[in-house]
Amino acid sequence: MRGIKVASTAAVAAAVIAMAFGAGSAAAAPTKLCEVNTSPCPAVYPGGTHFTVTGEFSISPLTGCEYTYKFENGASSGTPLLAKVTSFTFAHCGTLYTVSAVSLNWLFEITAIGSGNGTGEMVPGGGTTVGFEVNGNGEVGCKYTASHFPQSIAGGSLISASMVGLPKTAGTGCVNAVTVSMAGVSTPKFFVTN
Repeated sequence: MRGIKVASTAAVAAAVIAMAFGAGSAAAAPTKLCEVNTSPCPAVYPGGTHFTVTGEFSISPLTGCEYTYKFENGASSGTPLLAKVTSFTFAHCGTLYTVSAVSLNWLFEITAIGSGNGTGEMVPGGGTTVGFEVNGNGEVGCKYTASHFPQSIAGGSLISASMVGLPKTAGTGCVNAVTVSMAGVSTPKFFVTN
């Protein structure tokens, strides 16, 4: 009787492990940036394509800043598709403030979620954090950083982040934490597909 219990317990454990690790299931199809919203994609942007995202940015309490960031996909597909953020600039954040990217050596990890949409995560490419620095009006070297910065990508290249919380990690005269929101459009436009 004890042998049957041990054998059935081992079988149940094996089944749980198989479900947890997806034994026998296919791996996710690689993510691609496509010129049209069709899967399979007939016109994939090749690795090395440059994209420019422009839009409006707020970092509480500043609103109405304009931003531009550029990224270059490292390959035509990947799981996730990796891109390198090559620049991130801000303008019109008010006469008293400047905003800049902290330690800009970021990667942009893009994953397809269906219907031409995706998720994007800005993550450190060599450092430990991504984030923003605010200076002005008594705030000096106020850095707000985290291990990643999540974004949503809607088909046709609307890239947005809504109320992402970032804690203060350096500076004087700073608030303890901020929320960041942004919405912009990419040129060229793209759809995130498998």
